Amino acid sequence: MINKIISQIWDKIWIISPFFIFFTIIFIIIFSIVKFILIIINFLMTYYKDILLVSKYIFKTIILPFAIVFLIISLFNTINLHFISKKLDSLKPSEKEKYIKKTI
Repeated sequence: MINKIISQIWDKIWIISPFFIFFTIIFIIIFSIVKFILIIINFLMTYYKDILLVSKYIFKTIILPFAIVFLIISLFNTINLHFISKKLDSLKPSEKEKYIKKTI
């Protein structure tokens, strides 16, 4: 019984793992961009003393577009994972292997 549950979970994790790798790469890229943004903020703050003006400019031009793009990517991946898990639940074990090979 437990082996059956573990194998079902492993089947789903195995098909979803490429998406987690994709999310990890995106997270590393976004983290690097945020680090770069913080360096820019530090540079701007040394030359411009108005904190509100600098923060408003940075939010409108850099942070907001990246947040919107990240939310759109997350939404599409969530929808994709939902349909993949529904498809895997409806397939027989022999068809699952074919679907996994076709998908990957």
